[in-house]
Amino acid sequence: MEIDEGWSEHGSLWLGLNDLDYPVIGYCKWPALYCAYYDGSFWHNEFTGDAGSWEIRLCLDSFGLPHIVYVDQMGQRPEYCYRDSLTWYLCGYIEPDPDAMTYRSVSFCLDGNDNPYVAYMTSGPGNCYRLKYAKGTFTGIAENKKSNPKPKEYRLRVYPDIISCYLNIEYTLLMKGKIELALYDIAGIRVKMIEQGFYLPGDYQKMVEIGNLAGGVYFIVLKQNDKQVSEKFLLIR
Repeated sequence: MEIDEGWSEHGSLWLGLNDLDYPVIGYCKWPALYCAYYDGSFWHNEFTGDAGSWEIRLCLDSFGLPHIVYVDQMGQRPEYCYRDSLTWYLCGYIEPDPDAMTYRSVSFCLDGNDNPYVAYMTSGPGNCYRLKYAKGTFTGIAENKKSNPKPKEYRLRVYPDIISCYLNIEYTLLMKGKIELALYDIAGIRVKMIEQGFYLPGDYQKMVEIGNLAGGVYFIVLKQNDKQVSEKFLLIR
């Protein structure tokens, strides 16, 4: 199964599996750092926003979200990035010494509270090497977590736009897993499947074309595991 193309000899990759045994892959396609994941139906490739090639280590947190430690393209200091439900965050260098050379010696894991731990080897004076260890909050992580709190309840909102014949849907997921987002009529008959597949926790938006619907009462229904929320809207023709 081909996921991407355009590989180079400088590439590195790391594979992880989420709780549903779906693959998540951190990889470098020179000179950019990417992450690919499978949702049960389709593959998705995302550019993290940074370059990194010589070595990659990937871990998945308790929400199934990827965290990556990688050595920059000059083979020097390890850097750290992670993804929430919507966005990649680049947290910068773990090693404070700009003259340190780690080459490809780096290891990475997360504890039970999703805090990162990193071990790496750096060069020192006189051709000696030093084993270093870092843990906890790296640059930028605390600020990002404060500004992006995890959702506490399922939310579903719908905003019909009669003029443009579209329905705007906003919804919030509390956990990773398979979801079903569908449109039903007043009789409980499903009119349209809107979204179906594996999703990560977070906030989502969707625009649905409703120009072919007759006037009447409709429901948008969001299902995940044993949870279900619905929102009613009236379409006037």
